[in-house]
Amino acid sequence: MSDINQIAVFEEKNIRRIWHQEDWWYSVIDVVGALTESSEPKRYWSDIKIKLKDESGIEPYDYIVPL
Repeated sequence: MSDINQIAVFEEKNIRRIWHQEDWWYSVIDVVGALTESSEPKRYWSDIKIKLKDESGIEPYDYIVPL
């Protein structure tokens, strides 16, 4: 099952994912959209990254990047 692209469905929301190196990798933007029901999940994710950096000094880009 290498490099298989599939769509996962969570509460009727499509979430892009890919099988890579024996793990599923999910689209952060799609997950944020499904969990927050935001009309602009990319903007929501951007605001979260800024807030995390300001409040804790954590740079999410070092750990999580959008697909």
